[in-house]
Amino acid sequence: MPHNVPFDAHALRTVLDGLPDVPAWESLVPPKLSDVYRPRYHVKALNPDASIVVGMRGAGKSFWTAVLSSDQPEHRDLIKSLFGNTWKP
Repeated sequence: MPHNVPFDAHALRTVLDGLPDVPAWESLVPPKLSDVYRPRYHVKALNPDASIVVGMRGAGKSFWTAVLSSDQPEHRDLIKSLFGNTWKP
């Protein structure tokens, strides 16, 4: 069943062109708490029992490593609040 959703390719290109040109997270410096977003499908990868996490470039492996290896308790508290009982340190 086709969807009749108006699509303006030019407007989309304009918005995409306006996005900042930033590299992938390639640092183990923890991000600001306001920069942490919890994709629903990252729960499995953030399980401390997961010994190997596989993902393509830019999927968030280094980003989450930086968050979880942070010595700042507010990062771990944020993870607990985002994932609830599914995450245990």
